[in-house]
Amino acid sequence: MLLRFFINCIVQWEAENLDDPGSFVLSHPDFDIQNFIVSPEGKLLGVIDWDGASTSPRSLGNRAYPGWLTRDWDPMMYGYEETPDGKPVPGLRGDSPHEPARYRNVYRDAMDRVSRTSGSLYGGHETSVTLITANITIATFMPACKAEIMFKIFKELKLPEYIVYSAVCRVLGEEKLAMEVRETLRTSFIRLIRAESL
Repeated sequence: MLLRFFINCIVQWEAENLDDPGSFVLSHPDFDIQNFIVSPEGKLLGVIDWDGASTSPRSLGNRAYPGWLTRDWDPMMYGYEETPDGKPVPGLRGDSPHEPARYRNVYRDAMDRVSRTSGSLYGGHETSVTLITANITIATFMPACKAEIMFKIFKELKLPEYIVYSAVCRVLGEEKLAMEVRETLRTSFIRLIRAESL
């Protein structure tokens, strides 16, 4: 129910904030570095591995971060710990939590520059939304990742202490969530979507 609540918040936010929220684009199923063939000079020569291509909103398609920039929000796919002396624990999957955020800034700024030069109305902000939408999509289609992603997003909402994850999940399931809590949850989630510094 929490996943459905977040999806409804995204749909509502896009309807209110994007110039053309209903438009869709052709989306590559695995927009990651191993599927791009690039010349030594940096020229794109080809994109491979198109099986599973689909149409999707821009925030999950041509404006989306590649998966390697969002996986730090999927605890099932990301792991990072430091030893007491501040060195990374060997064998875990992931860079320092600061690295993905830094590279997301670089990627978002590049998308913003490309958008402006191509005359697009959409820029880096639409790309920043994809950190949340991509992980919501993973939670939707990969049940093993759902609980961890939902908990990560909930934790990032910075809610008042009286709003507890387990209680919200239970009460949402019973459709008895108080309107005040529902509105706090919704506005906090929208604020998280709008955050460009994640």
